[in-house]
Amino acid sequence: MGEQFPISSQCLENILYSMPVPAHLKCAKSQAYVLMNQPFVHTVGAESEQAIIGRTAQDIKRVSDEKNTDAFTQAIVKMEAKLLAEEATQIEKNRVFFTSSGCIKILTITKVPVPDRSGKLKYIFTYGQDETPHYQLIDLWHVYCLNFCNNYALVKAFLSHIGLEKYFMWSIRNNAPSKMQVKSILLCAFSRNNQEAAQQLGITYKTLQTHLSRLSNKMYFGTIQNLIKDIRHYQ
Repeated sequence: MGEQFPISSQCLENILYSMPVPAHLKCAKSQAYVLMNQPFVHTVGAESEQAIIGRTAQDIKRVSDEKNTDAFTQAIVKMEAKLLAEEATQIEKNRVFFTSSGCIKILTITKVPVPDRSGKLKYIFTYGQDETPHYQLIDLWHVYCLNFCNNYALVKAFLSHIGLEKYFMWSIRNNAPSKMQVKSILLCAFSRNNQEAAQQLGITYKTLQTHLSRLSNKMYFGTIQNLIKDIRHYQ
């Protein structure tokens, strides 16, 4: 979509519903949602489109108590204020977004001004491109570490993101892996050998083996080799 290009409501609706990525339309005057596709509804964890229509970004509450939930909303408000002032497309890259499940997505967000037939700004068309699949797993881990305050929540969210939460009994907090144990298994999965992984961690080989042993003892089922195999398969 180009800037300041008059377009019919039906055409906007067709474009929005055909997009495979989260997309929505807002009223330029009130910044309230007026239309969105199912990927957007799913991303924010709403029950339906009707649960979002008429609300603003500040109204949308996601399942997360982490610091960047508010930061994301503030970034959206700032982008829209700049769009309204300049009446020009706004793009922001590498914006961290917490999904309704508490996991992280790294988005490139594009906001496009849509005028009515008289040329007056009427809507803000937004879509988000998920950049998370392009991240190396160790880099994604670092993003999680920067955006979570609670270590238990951090580890659980990250392992849920990559499908490995099934290996642990989360009802017993002491059985949750530590940050160091998670980083250790990640580097073991992508290093040539465990000696190289220990060197990257800045610890001795013996200390690395201790981390892996303690991680193994916390596993509900499976082995360290199962974890490494699944990590490599995810990447």
